[in-house]
Amino acid sequence: MIPTDSDGSDSLPRRSFPAGTRAASGWALARLTALYTIALPCALYAQTVSLRIGPPVGETLRMRLDQRVEMTGTTRVQGGDSTAAVVTTLLVISRAFVERRDQEATIVVAYTDSAAASSTGADSAIIAAETRRALQGKRVRLRIAPDGATEIVDRDPGDPNLNALFAQMPATLPSGEVEVGESWSRAMVAPLADAPAGGGKLEATFRLDSLSRDRETAYVSLVGTLSRPPRAKRGAGPTITMSGSMTGALVMDRRLGWVTEARTAYVVRSVVTPPPGSSSAALRFRMKVTQWMRAVR
Repeated sequence: MIPTDSDGSDSLPRRSFPAGTRAASGWALARLTALYTIALPCALYAQTVSLRIGPPVGETLRMRLDQRVEMTGTTRVQGGDSTAAVVTTLLVISRAFVERRDQEATIVVAYTDSAAASSTGADSAIIAAETRRALQGKRVRLRIAPDGATEIVDRDPGDPNLNALFAQMPATLPSGEVEVGESWSRAMVAPLADAPAGGGKLEATFRLDSLSRDRETAYVSLVGTLSRPPRAKRGAGPTITMSGSMTGALVMDRRLGWVTEARTAYVVRSVVTPPPGSSSAALRFRMKVTQWMRAVR
């Protein structure tokens, strides 16, 4: 208990501070309060989050894929360059039913409800009709790991177009929790079967750019480089070299456990060099692939 005088006031000696000291103390307190109000939200925002694939069992996920492939080939003919270009587009509407899920993977059955294709190359009408017929109404069962690695476990047999559409995809999500601004890297085989040199090695860096206010939506960007060492075909065939780049962005619904939007763009350059002693000129290819996959209702 603090001792008091008979009039009720405390009897401890009072200390007086110069006015400047009191002002400085008040300023320090104000600065401390301001720093606290700024640091607290930042500390909360810096908390880590998990980015994992794992939609609820019984959920039906409807997706739309728009793809455009621009292929240009150039060679030297009679002292000048000869260039040919082909543009192919693909539209696929699909749905994936979540069949079952455990800690290791999610099993979904994907159906292509409709497909449309076009091409500026020779026999474009035939190619478009064959692609549409090959994809529409087909079914495939996929196993998707929490980090996004996907493999086909059951499909309609003998359909290369279907196999290419639902090709095995590498892991893209981080193995552990991450915070905003953190990056992670993946090395994978590039999903570019149509490239003159095949797939190649893709080294990609992903970054969690931001989260929505409720932290349920994650925005991820990615950049990557694509390369393949020069190699000759069997025998005394030509040598093929390839290089390229990739950019993209992902939007993930953390509550749903699904990537609801993905945009990617690949630019691949390949050179096919004839074997020594050949009079043929080198062929140069440039392929640009843009893809936009998004959830639809």
